[in-house]
Amino acid sequence: MNKATKGTLAIAAGVVLLFGGGGSLAYWSSQATVTPAQVTTGQLTIGTASSSGWSVEKYLGSSFTSVDTASYLAVPGDTLQYAATFPVTAVGTNLKVSAALTGGALTSSSSGLQTLLGATPTYTVKDQSGTTITPSAGSYAIPNGTTSLSVTTTISWPFGSTGDQVGVNSTISLSQIGLTLTQVAP
Repeated sequence: MNKATKGTLAIAAGVVLLFGGGGSLAYWSSQATVTPAQVTTGQLTIGTASSSGWSVEKYLGSSFTSVDTASYLAVPGDTLQYAATFPVTAVGTNLKVSAALTGGALTSSSSGLQTLLGATPTYTVKDQSGTTITPSAGSYAIPNGTTSLSVTTTISWPFGSTGDQVGVNSTISLSQIGLTLTQVAP
């Protein structure tokens, strides 16, 4: 072999060793995986209300009895109630919900009776265990895990003075009541 061939072979061998052919470049490597995980979400829903209808307390302290509004004629001193129950799903670890009532305005064909009754009835909101939820700034804080909310609308017709004919042969109308649930910051 001549000197030029030997030199070329030596350079080629050096290049092979330099670029990984001889193992002079070494590093460690390892690999692992993480088991995938799922997070389940909560939910906030409200269903169609069911109603037990109208009832009346005929005089202060008596019990409420169901009435058929098509045939019942209200008189001063009556307290009328309308009850509805809304199915609710309010579930989430950090879920905080506010409920607001919409509608429910009172109107009467008699302006004098309208004045006596006011424009808005009184509302009571209770959870599935019957616990009253007190409103704050017009909204109700609904506990996590709530399954139903009952809304009772109360219209009180006070006694008038002797000879007072306010509201005779009149109608009282209660507009549709809506319930809106909204998630609020915890």
